[in-house]
Amino acid sequence: MNQRALRGRSPAVSTPRNRFVCALLVLIGCAPNRPLPAQPVMRTSPPIQPVSAPALVPAADTLNPWSSLPIDEEPDSFRFAVVTDRTGGHRGDVFEQGAQKVQLLKPDFVMSVGDLIEGYTKDSAEISKEWDEFQQTVGRFGARFYYVPGNHDLSNPVMADQWRQRFGASYYHFVYRNVLFLCLNTEDGEPNHLSDEQLAYFQRTLAEYPLVRWTLLFMHRPLWAQKEGDRGRLEFQRVEELLQGRPYTVFAGHFHNYEKYLRNQQRYIILATTGGASALRGTLFGEFDHVAWVTMTKEGPRIANLLLSGIEDEDVRTEQSRDKVESYERNFHIGVENVYLNALRVAGATSKLSIQNGTPSAVAVQAAFGPSGALEPSPHAVQIMLQPGQKQVLPIAIKLDRPTPITDLHAVPFAWSAVFDTQGPPPMKFSGLMDFVVSPLHDFTRQRTPIVVDGRLSEWGKLAHSAVHSAQVLGAESWSGPLDLHYDFDLRYDDENLYIAVNVTDDHVASVKDRPPWEQDGLELMLDPRDDPERANDRRDYGETWRDYAYLAFSPAQTREQMAVWEAEKIPTGVTFACLPTVAGYAAEILIPNRVLDALRRQGKYDLLRFNLAVHDAEEPGGPSTVFWWQPDWHLDANVPGSGTFRRKP
Repeated sequence: MNQRALRGRSPAVSTPRNRFVCALLVLIGCAPNRPLPAQPVMRTSPPIQPVSAPALVPAADTLNPWSSLPIDEEPDSFRFAVVTDRTGGHRGDVFEQGAQKVQLLKPDFVMSVGDLIEGYTKDSAEISKEWDEFQQTVGRFGARFYYVPGNHDLSNPVMADQWRQRFGASYYHFVYRNVLFLCLNTEDGEPNHLSDEQLAYFQRTLAEYPLVRWTLLFMHRPLWAQKEGDRGRLEFQRVEELLQGRPYTVFAGHFHNYEKYLRNQQRYIILATTGGASALRGTLFGEFDHVAWVTMTKEGPRIANLLLSGIEDEDVRTEQSRDKVESYERNFHIGVENVYLNALRVAGATSKLSIQNGTPSAVAVQAAFGPSGALEPSPHAVQIMLQPGQKQVLPIAIKLDRPTPITDLHAVPFAWSAVFDTQGPPPMKFSGLMDFVVSPLHDFTRQRTPIVVDGRLSEWGKLAHSAVHSAQVLGAESWSGPLDLHYDFDLRYDDENLYIAVNVTDDHVASVKDRPPWEQDGLELMLDPRDDPERANDRRDYGETWRDYAYLAFSPAQTREQMAVWEAEKIPTGVTFACLPTVAGYAAEILIPNRVLDALRRQGKYDLLRFNLAVHDAEEPGGPSTVFWWQPDWHLDANVPGSGTFRRKP
């Protein structure tokens, strides 16, 4: 998960929107870490003596008050639980509840697949605090717990040192009742990586145990998956080559979506979450909180998914069912067209509801607006049946009792459900929630003269927007007013590029290279060029920077090499920026090629763009700080759908 999207969360509050919606949807960047020394760990438990005879012996030629199936007396049968991602935006107490429920089942032991703490910090005290908290939770399982590292657990050398001090090896093996357990480190020195030393270690281990009855692998990243990249996939293929000729099963996490693969005639399972960030849309999407319950039999492992709200078997979501669901998702579209107006007051407006069914099945659609305040959409609710290939567009009239300032209009929730006639179980049902908005529209204009991105704003003239009055201030107790900090900014474009200028007035500039920009003086910029409803409803709880949205975070410095830049490795080629100290504070210039923004939109060229900007102010790096958002932070419940939407003015 995108780590930046996890900061600054505020507690949920009860609102009319919360009451209209059953549940709010809630909530990946990695830094290199040093390889950890591999120390083999092997524990072989003593065999359990079989029971000499069943407790109930049937009498010959008589009826008995039990069924004919024999009692399971398999001496080498055992049971263990597997927990998956707790972090990447963990939701309070979910993992803890899972631990308490697992304890009731009395497993022999508990396995993990990583992302146990939030991590992504070099603050040793914070890392220790997070591990101490987690290890207290581990005690609730009432059984031995096997640690496997994820990207949140080993995101930098400081965290790697703490892992070594607390747990020793980051990859290891053990044998239990003639079953070989392999615990891999997919962050071995850097993300998506199995070092040569680790590969050699498991080659020796597999050679030492050629006759075990089964081999089980536990790893955080599913390196066999296409989106994990070529290098990690090729390294894992070396492990798969070593596994040839023996039965095995693989467990992984990281994606927060359950999925079962059949690969090399073996089962590969990506687990969902045990408290990590998830939209929780259910089994159809592989989004649920669970633990995997594994019963080791003489035929191999039998896997049950114990949802914290129920029980499902291992086929709860497969490659085939995923492909079918994704095909229906791609080919079914529903949305209300938001209204963006360059006006101070609104007396009325028109919009439209569009539904397109490109699936091979008929679909029944129900949709309705929720509490609307001053706005009254008409019709308020619809029920429509669409045949395969059919599209329908309905006009929506937006009524107001009286002309109203546009800034006083609040988003209206719009909920919908679609049930597809797929001629068989499981039922294919989608549902969703989006916000309909009548929102201010800002223009950004064509730049007529060339701009040199050097942090000097001489080409810009007066900047169009001032945030001194409109900014949302967090941590305001450390802000003494506009003379302490305020900022102006502007967006412009030409045929090739989008340009952004920011001029910050700050009485004291504190900036160092080895801290994130939000722990000192620095900027954050977010841009979303996609179409609505994704753009307006983008809360940045999910998604990858520079895949789903544009994101930059940096601090002022004389040269790029001296700047604190967040996730610099993700920034696309062609994106340039400079941020120089000035007499009154600091100034920044950013250039983003239009082709980069068009690629994020995925189809055609962008015309509308959602933008937000934050300025962080600290008297010293790591000290108390204030953050000024131009529009409410997209991460928080205060986020205003559609806020900060710009139009490329001809």
